[in-house]
Amino acid sequence: MTIIVCASRLSVPSTLNGDFAVRIDPRLQMPENVAAQIHDAVGSMSSLPGPFMASAFAEPLTVEMRDGDLWVRAATGDEVTELLTSGGYEDDDLDWPGDLADATGHVITWQEYSGGEVCMEPGCRVWSGEVILQSGKGVTGPFYVHEAAARAWAFSTALKLSRAEVFEAQVVPYTMARSAAPGLLRLGDPESRRLMRFWESPLRSWGVPYPVRLPA
Repeated sequence: MTIIVCASRLSVPSTLNGDFAVRIDPRLQMPENVAAQIHDAVGSMSSLPGPFMASAFAEPLTVEMRDGDLWVRAATGDEVTELLTSGGYEDDDLDWPGDLADATGHVITWQEYSGGEVCMEPGCRVWSGEVILQSGKGVTGPFYVHEAAARAWAFSTALKLSRAEVFEAQVVPYTMARSAAPGLLRLGDPESRRLMRFWESPLRSWGVPYPVRLPA
């Protein structure tokens, strides 16, 4: 089984000096064979890995100390962002909060108000998770440059709710003007609402949302 952990944690001094029970969050509903692989992998680690990805399980996971035991639960979107962020873009002309968003290869045309300047610039890709409730309402997550982070947000948020409340979790792809992306990533929903009020928005959905499979 392949395990990917956060590189920044590899140099952390060992915190697993004693004997700790490894427990799997029951909300994950892992098959017994998968849970056994995850259990053995976590138990063999010399330090707390935090967020990690395992080939044996579809969604990112994380390990935390809780009541003297090691608990494996679904990783959040922010934890997966930490796991995947590589950095090293000091020469970029925009102040990104983390990794750059991937270019789409398309040009975005946007206009803040009718009669205002028409702007054209390269587009980039961002992602957001959503949880659709049985009531018809929904919960929308932050925007991420990593698709896996948006998936993790949708998956972990759905698991925190009663299964009877949740209709579906999904990931929504967006494209947007590159210059507006850092602000959106930092400010989230208030900024997305502001951009959506433009005469021609620099932020728009791009493709069909796809479902994130939840435990039965």
